[in-house]
Parts: sequence; structure tokens; C-alpha cells
Amino acid sequence: MDQRAQEELQKHLTHLPGWTFDGQALVREYHFPDFRTALAFVNTIADLAEITGQHPEIRIAGSRVTFACSNRITKKVLFSDIQLARQIQNAADSQDALAG
Repeated sequence: MDQRAQEELQKHLTHLPGWTFDGQALVREYHFPDFRTALAFVNTIADLAEITGQHPEIRIAGSRVTFACSNRITKKVLFSDIQLARQIQNAADSQDALAG
């Protein structure tokens, strides 16, 4: 990723608290009170993903859910991935998910 792209990504990350860039994707972990709540949140995001056509990588471990947003073909973070991360964050904020 070139310097300009890194600076642009960092600018967007300032508006996505808790999200990080791991070199390949935007990543965020959320904690929920229990597995059922975590799974319900994943289903909410699955519905959103189907509507938008953007599908994050999702890992579920008990009451923890980790999302990774990137383009699996280009192995880069695109603006649509930033938008998806923002939509996930908005959904989490409305459900009072705890940061990882």
C-alpha cells in the first residue's frame, strides 16, 4: 500500500473506533453477553451483507465475533470495505456491543 493510500485509510480509521488495519483488512472484534446474542448480531450483518453485496470474513468464538473487511480478489481494502465497516459499527452501536 502506498503512502497516500495509507494516509487515506488512517483518516477513515479515525471515524471507526476500535477498527484496525492488519496489513490486509480492516478488523474489529466485538464481545456480546452470550453466544446467542453474538449469533443474532452476525445474522444482522449477514442480512446487511446480502443487501449490499459486501461480505466480510466473520469469525465466531463463543461470545466474541471478529469481522475482517477487504476485497478477497485484490487483497486490498477498498472504499466499499470502509463503508461496510462503518455499517457494521453502526449496527454494533445500536446493539451496545462491547469492543474487543
